[in-house]
Amino acid sequence: MEINFNSPIPVYLQLANIIEDEIISGKLKEGDRVYSEHLLARKYNLSRITVRRSLDELLKKGYITKKKGSGSYVNYNSRKQISIFDFSGITEAFNRENIELKKIFIDKLMIKKVLENKNPFSGKDVYYFSRVDIADGVRIIFEKFFLDREIFKNLEKFNLEKLKISEIVEKEYFLKPSKIKQTYKAILSDKYLENIFLFKKKKTILFVKREIFFEDKAGIYSEIFIDTDRFDFYQEIWR
Repeated sequence: MEINFNSPIPVYLQLANIIEDEIISGKLKEGDRVYSEHLLARKYNLSRITVRRSLDELLKKGYITKKKGSGSYVNYNSRKQISIFDFSGITEAFNRENIELKKIFIDKLMIKKVLENKNPFSGKDVYYFSRVDIADGVRIIFEKFFLDREIFKNLEKFNLEKLKISEIVEKEYFLKPSKIKQTYKAILSDKYLENIFLFKKKKTILFVKREIFFEDKAGIYSEIFIDTDRFDFYQEIWR
């Protein structure tokens, strides 16, 4: 791949993407030394300042590590693989990788009338809350929850800051999902999400819509926004 100097994408990001693709494809393997700043600058006709910014981007995303006086090395296999698309919950998924997840509530539990047409509870009063999940001091996930008030009567009596939703559903309401429907989409962050995640600029993030059914009735709907820079997220499908 070549650098497109006419592209609206900054050249430092283009170079970072080129190196990232080489790492993911296996062309650059775990432990391999990445080309020096000098060689990269000469190969792509860039300044060393621009190249350094590209490498810093890869370092931030966990694709490389830097060794003082030696250079940059591929660090891809050290990126944590997080399976979060199951009903055990996001906290449990991070716990399996020995990563502590801190939660901050943006909107505490309330009764809210849903106005959005694409929400399965559109026009209804539901239980609603939203929260941010933080790992290693970085805001990773923003979740918005909508719960059916008929299925989850008196939900307000539970401390959602201490209890997992999956535990409340199973142990307090004695329910198990009959079906889970999920859709995935890459979106560009807007001002609202940039404030939530503390982004300094627009970023592409993963947007997941999840519907959880109980006896074929939608009981929980959630919108999940995920910054994938620091972790790889996957889903296991069983037959």
